[in-house]
Amino acid sequence: LHIGPAVNILPTLKEPFDLVFIDADKENYSTYYDLVFPQVKQGGYIVADNVLWSGKILNSPMKMDKETQSLLEYSRKINADSRVENVLLPLRDGLMIARKK
Repeated sequence: LHIGPAVNILPTLKEPFDLVFIDADKENYSTYYDLVFPQVKQGGYIVADNVLWSGKILNSPMKMDKETQSLLEYSRKINADSRVENVLLPLRDGLMIARKK
């Protein structure tokens, strides 16, 4: 059992992942993605919740709070990552699903 901040625990986990679900502090979504990516198996998934953030993601970047800006940066990062295929499901607050190639 591991208890504590994910940024401290994730680097200690050496087991491969088939699925990672990110639903934590929004400002660290990109950090969590980078920390888990090496352990995700080829064909495995990284699913991030709340990427639409009650529609706030559609606001002008100048009007976004830090959490919303971080979610926008996360979505852009996933879209630009050629190591994954991705889809954004507009269910509830949005699910970004990235499949490792």
